[in-house]
Amino acid sequence: MTADIYSRIRQAAFELVAEGAWPTVVDVRARLGSGSNTTINNTLKTWRQEFLSKVAVSSRRPDWPPRAGRSL
Repeated sequence: MTADIYSRIRQAAFELVAEGAWPTVVDVRARLGSGSNTTINNTLKTWRQEFLSKVAVSSRRPDWPPRAGRSL
């Protein structure tokens, strides 16, 4: 059951992003109908780090040399 809440929080976060909203504890809790603010917050912190790192990697230009993407 515990692992289920984490997957439900992550799913709610993905759904909110797909709808154009950045997931907050309040929004995720409202979508789930219940849940501990601490559990949601801690899970969202991890989710955000993973999500933003995936976005950063996917937005790199593979056809540019590595140094071209760095600012001076």
